[in-house]
This record gives sequence, structure tokens and C-alpha cells, in this order.
Amino acid sequence: MYKYPIITILVAIALLLTDSLTLLLLLLVLPAAHYAWKWKERKAQNTTADRQLFATLEEATARLGAPDDIVVLNATQANEPAGTILLYDTERLMVIRGEVYPYAAIRDISYVNGATPYTVDEYQVLIFTEDATLRLPVGYDGAFAAAIMSQLYAHLHPEKTPL
Repeated sequence: MYKYPIITILVAIALLLTDSLTLLLLLLVLPAAHYAWKWKERKAQNTTADRQLFATLEEATARLGAPDDIVVLNATQANEPAGTILLYDTERLMVIRGEVYPYAAIRDISYVNGATPYTVDEYQVLIFTEDATLRLPVGYDGAFAAAIMSQLYAHLHPEKTPL
């Protein structure tokens, strides 16, 4: 149940013997500080991952070559990295928002309506990676969002996709 029961018992005995408010406060603050310190270390580790970043689509195609397929998320941003996904089937890579993601790092793909009862919002294609969830707005058409999701799924799992 507890990771260190002997330490917990010794601390409880020290609290009973000393009846010290300082020791009690120290015991409350130390675990929170330790958790915050470890959280910062994990966050720094995740942000320093070696991931290629491309500012333009031309830079991505110059480095990786011509893509096998292109998925346009938003027609008004079709010539920008935010509006397209470049798919490289032979290398098993996706370029999403200028970042390179291997197919193995992508756990699942879905789409969702971002609207609430009080606001109107676009449909979003959700790409669940090992690191984060990418929310890509695709417009107000649910069928278009479903088509994009199925196109991406067909590239990720060609063996499960019907012809």
C-alpha cells in the first residue's frame, strides 16, 4: 500500500514526540515540492525530443522528397503546414503542422464536433500520439471530417482498410 511504511511510522512517532507544527508543515510541503520538481524534469524531457520541424511545405518536400499522399485540412491554408498533412508511406512518416510523426507514434485517429450548446465551432480531427493529442480543425462539415479521418486511417492501417 505505502512505498516506505517504516519511514512513515518513524515520521509519525517523531510528530507525536515533538508535537512540532514546523515538522508537520515540512512534511506537507516536501512531497508537493518533489512532485513539482519531477514534473518540470519530465516536461523538459518531452520538449527536447528530437523531432524535425519544417516552417514551409517546400522545406519538408525538399528534405523528405515528394509525399505519397497529401491531406488538405483547410482549403484556405492548403499551402501552409497548418492546413495540410503530408503522408510518406514508404518511410511511414506524417508531417503534421510542420512536425514529423512516425506512424508508430500515432495511437489512434478520430474526429469530433467542437461545438457546444452555446457556441458554434468547427469539426476537429483528433490524432492521438504518444506525446499529445493533436486537434486539427477541418471546418463545419462532419462528412468532410469523417473522410479525412478514414483517409488517414487507411494510410496507418492498410491491412484493415476495405478496398
